[in-house]
Amino acid sequence: MYLNNQRNTCHGQATVEAAFLLPLIFMAFMLLMQPAILLYDRIVMEAAAGKVARLAATSSSLALTKESFKEVALSYLGAIPPVALFHVHDESCSYEIAVEGAEAKGRITVTIINRVQPLPLISVAVNAIGLTDDTGAFVIRVTASAPTSLETVAVSK
Repeated sequence: MYLNNQRNTCHGQATVEAAFLLPLIFMAFMLLMQPAILLYDRIVMEAAAGKVARLAATSSSLALTKESFKEVALSYLGAIPPVALFHVHDESCSYEIAVEGAEAKGRITVTIINRVQPLPLISVAVNAIGLTDDTGAFVIRVTASAPTSLETVAVSK
């Protein structure tokens, strides 16, 4: 008889513990997701900038224009979903892609800038700290460069 009374007094304990733990687990998940999203965007952008820089450095100046290099970069950047958490996508494409340099200068530099909207619960904190721009979005900037001519490396023996 004593065991039945003790068991009845413990009803609801798991519900109360879950009510406290589930929001904490959700917040921890959200705090881990934001860096993962930013890292994914950065990896895709670095790969796109590097490939476009190599393409621009190895192609003849008459073969492709800077606009065609931007189109190639956009094809690689298509791996980033057009969702505000990954990429703020306005009516037109909002990636800022700059291809600078020429064969005469010896290096081609490609810069890609992306804006990412922070997760809802995190946006309050990052806006207060000042990690976002005027629109409340993270700004990711990636630059890659490639030589336009063969660079020789001196090997000491």
